[in-house]
Amino acid sequence: MLRRILRNILIIIIILSLHICATEVEVGNSTEGQTTEGNQDIVQNNTPQEGNGNTNVNSNTNPATNPDTNQNSNPNNNPNNNQVQNNNSNNQNDAKPNTQKNGTSSNKSQNSTTNNTLNKSKIADLKSLEIDIDGLSPEFNKNTTDYYLVVDLSVTQIEVKATPADSKAKVIISGNKNIKEGENIITIKVTAENGTTKKYNIHVTKIDDVEMADAQLKSLEIEGYNVSPSFKPNIYNYSLNINENIDHLDIEAQSEKEEAKVKISGNDNMQEGENLIEINVTAEDGITVRTYKINTYISYKSVQILEESKVPAVILIVILSGCMVALGAFVYIKNKK
Repeated sequence: MLRRILRNILIIIIILSLHICATEVEVGNSTEGQTTEGNQDIVQNNTPQEGNGNTNVNSNTNPATNPDTNQNSNPNNNPNNNQVQNNNSNNQNDAKPNTQKNGTSSNKSQNSTTNNTLNKSKIADLKSLEIDIDGLSPEFNKNTTDYYLVVDLSVTQIEVKATPADSKAKVIISGNKNIKEGENIITIKVTAENGTTKKYNIHVTKIDDVEMADAQLKSLEIEGYNVSPSFKPNIYNYSLNINENIDHLDIEAQSEKEEAKVKISGNDNMQEGENLIEINVTAEDGITVRTYKINTYISYKSVQILEESKVPAVILIVILSGCMVALGAFVYIKNKK
């Protein structure tokens, strides 16, 4: 009988331990979901807000007419005084409806203009980006706004073909001609139908020795964590979700060329919420610079929830463990007698 009780207590302890492990996994998954929603909220909050289509403007700006303007100084000497007053009164009454009509027309016009603005497209993304020279890095993505290219001294201009995602958007390309030795920036500005703008940049390094302009990383590691997507030298934007109360990350970044210099910033004094870590790699030529970014989201709330959810289960395990030890001791003493 006592052995059966001990066995049942042991089973309960095992089940509670598994429950704690499952809680950790569940909280981790829910936090990732919250992070995604938080990022969407950020994007939505950064979208320019349009004006309210129901805005009313008071157009009754004409001053009231003075009824005494057309009267003589001595009303007793003017037999037509009453007639003049009546005429003035009639003129004022006739003017009021016209003013109200003009105000209504103004409101309709403004509402129509605002509605037209609201109906215009706000898409300012590119659909494709191509150049007449090989070596553009990374591969095109509408959400990636910075690209890199290294050319030799024979290149004087670069043909750029940029197609907007929305046919009503306008594209302006600048900086692709008269490429000078050293650092150059080609800017592709996309203006949506409603006026929203977005810029894509191509960082071009013109140099005699292309090998000296190598500013890529060979490896990128963060102690205890993995970035997403997995590291590749030609991918420059990463994300990282952390469900711990930390303020520092140990990062090891190794450049492709030993002569290149690597500088890491943003991995100290980190706070809850969004944190941006930048890794700048300067090539041997001292001109070419490439920047790797890690968008890091830290959540303290999940840590708190996890600790609070553990407390009742841990207390119960301690109590059951104590009962198990007491019963074990009792069985041992009884068998010994």
